[in-house]
Amino acid sequence: MAPAARDLTRAKADLARGRRKVRGYPKYDPDQDPDVEKSVTELLEAVRNPSCRFSIASLGLEAQGWLDAALAALLLPVEAGVLELTWVPAAFLPDALGRLVELGPSPIPDGPSLRLAPGSLAHLLAAPGDYTPLPGADPRAMPGQDDRARRLMGTVTRHWRIEARTMDEAEPGCARVVEALDTPDGIWRLLADGGYVELRPTSPTRLWRLLTVLPSASEKRWRLSER
Repeated sequence: MAPAARDLTRAKADLARGRRKVRGYPKYDPDQDPDVEKSVTELLEAVRNPSCRFSIASLGLEAQGWLDAALAALLLPVEAGVLELTWVPAAFLPDALGRLVELGPSPIPDGPSLRLAPGSLAHLLAAPGDYTPLPGADPRAMPGQDDRARRLMGTVTRHWRIEARTMDEAEPGCARVVEALDTPDGIWRLLADGGYVELRPTSPTRLWRLLTVLPSASEKRWRLSER
């Protein structure tokens, strides 16, 4: 039996045994939809030969996905030991990603950007009330930023990160990241900056625009979008 046929047979067997939930856009019912085999075949093709692979991390959610020209496949945790394989048309991927990290209306935070060493950021996220600045202060840091950072981290409600890695032959493995901290006062985007991490006030609209070009933009277009 050819590999593709084995994959399809295995996927259909999983469906029949209820091991894996499969949902499409719109929702597919394996018992009622005569096109489910075609849908599963297209889904497996996206997983085997993607133009882009991506991962999502947000509040305990660890998910991964694959994108081709037609659709985006996402493997999502549903409950302990249970994963859901679902898919949406490629054009709906930004919306799906935004929903997974609950990107919605939010103010733009007041104040200038912050620059922290990666170790300081990790410490602040884990224990903002017990933070001691690490040696080797950033010479570009604003005065009083440690106190500002401590106060900010004490209000974080969600830390999320979406990473996409292109499979394009011209730019193989080109990684793009959208990472942010949600707070009651707005969203702060995290950006690598010369060995430090910059926390930059941003807006949901700005992040949405980044999600729309995250999987498919050329490296030049992505760099322009990041500015």
